[in-house]
Amino acid sequence: MTPRETLAALAKPFPADAVSWRVGSVSNKDDGSKTGMALAFIDARDVMQRLDEVMGADWQCEYVAMPHGTCCCRIGLLIEGQWRWRSNGAGATDV
Repeated sequence: MTPRETLAALAKPFPADAVSWRVGSVSNKDDGSKTGMALAFIDARDVMQRLDEVMGADWQCEYVAMPHGTCCCRIGLLIEGQWRWRSNGAGATDV
């Protein structure tokens, strides 16, 4: 599989029934009502299954300690003999 084909396979949308929703931050409006931000997410097992299907054994993850006892998961993909790492996470300000 070429790198372009690999990235296209990884980017393929997940089925709608794999997407879950939760309310994120909530704001108070001037009229006393509240609004919440809808956040879509998928289960980590679905991500791992996709990585297994597309990458085989050529992926790994590691957990990096963050402030206040939180952690960030980094994912590495072996593409054309070179590890490419990505992460996204936020540390809590009050624990």
